[in-house]
Amino acid sequence: MTNNRESLTDGDFYLSRCRVNRHVIELTGGEAKQVSLNGKISKVVVDASDAALALGSGNHGRFQLLMDVEDGGGNEIPYFDIIGKLNYTGAGSGQVALLEVSPGSNKGTGSTKNSLHFSITTTSAAESNGVAIDEPAAWNGLVCGKVRVVCDIDPGAVGVILDPAATIRVIILLE
Repeated sequence: MTNNRESLTDGDFYLSRCRVNRHVIELTGGEAKQVSLNGKISKVVVDASDAALALGSGNHGRFQLLMDVEDGGGNEIPYFDIIGKLNYTGAGSGQVALLEVSPGSNKGTGSTKNSLHFSITTTSAAESNGVAIDEPAAWNGLVCGKVRVVCDIDPGAVGVILDPAATIRVIILLE
């Protein structure tokens, strides 16, 4: 198979309930891009095999999807918690993260790179039937409107900078 970098959509998403659309987004040097998405994300592939760090080392890459809706403070509302500790170094294994949306499950185990599930967390005071919720709740994968796709370095990683020429490809499968 060739290295296909083409997005495939069924037009204006009128038939998206019975088809799968593929959106391929290339981010250079930690930039973010906004794409129009309307449907249910079932899988996201974060391909960092062409990424590199300009400074520092370690797995400090992050991935997130943000709504085109802001909270009262002007911050974009995320669809799920930030996925962190991704390998954007350009070396070693784990360059391609396969992120599945698995409604009804938590994050899974760390023994396989395919076990990471998108999730959202609640406030520490949240309860369900009188019991504190202390585990991530699954995200159902629904998105709409302009979705901002972000692949960057954790700001808490002091001295780690993504190479400005580095390319990270994000492939979104949307039903």
